[in-house]
Amino acid sequence: MHSCRHFLEKGYEVIGIVRRPAASISGVSQLKVDLTIAEEVERVIQDFQPDMILHLAAQNHTGISWDFPLNTITTNVIGTLNLLEALRRHNPKAVILVAGSILEYNPCSDSVPQHPYGLSKYMQSLTAVCWKDLYGLDVRIAKSSNMIGPGPSNGICSMFAKKCLEDNESFHFINLLDRRDFIDVRDVVSAYEMILVDGVKDQTYVIASGKYKTLLEAAKTIKTIIGSNVTITADQFSRIKTTRLDITNIQNLGWRQTIPFETSIKDIIQYLNGN
Repeated sequence: MHSCRHFLEKGYEVIGIVRRPAASISGVSQLKVDLTIAEEVERVIQDFQPDMILHLAAQNHTGISWDFPLNTITTNVIGTLNLLEALRRHNPKAVILVAGSILEYNPCSDSVPQHPYGLSKYMQSLTAVCWKDLYGLDVRIAKSSNMIGPGPSNGICSMFAKKCLEDNESFHFINLLDRRDFIDVRDVVSAYEMILVDGVKDQTYVIASGKYKTLLEAAKTIKTIIGSNVTITADQFSRIKTTRLDITNIQNLGWRQTIPFETSIKDIIQYLNGN
């Protein structure tokens, strides 16, 4: 939604590929395509010959990935492979930006994957890089931190804000001292455009604020803005070592965070209230 609107406002012709009908946006064409079906992907690339592809389609819920690991890997890896193959065969000069994740498994530093989702995103990024190297495709990879902002979301900030607005008695966290880097989805989309237009295929671009908040700090901010009395409970109060996110590559393109955390939260609340 945010990506389509951003690129449309910038004057691009935008075609949205959806698996099932989505909310329509004036000026954006929608095509129903299942990325796990190679023939459907090949047909749309052959027919439309896009100049740039922003590949955001994924099963991106870590919890669901535990219950449906095969579906997660099929969607995230096979779907990406089908898209890369269609480009290789019918439109090899197109630029494709693959949206990875900072949550993906890193075999160089992690002894085991944290969840099937992280494994699937590692496999997705690895496949994309290999197709770039093997076949000369212009593949660029972006890895964003925890995206927040208005719109449909299963993210922790949106879920907690919804509970606060509903005046629920309590909300449970796994670990309140878990530290996360939050970045507004609209800032991420602006970074996507910079990568597609000015980025290079041999770079991975991490998109993040460069600032960490504990879930306790984030929850207190949301409660204060809403004026909620929701009780917070947790299983753990454990400080976990966090790895510094290197955002040098995206900053070198001229990108900067423009939307502070508090503004994102206020916009989430406005969206949830239907305004």
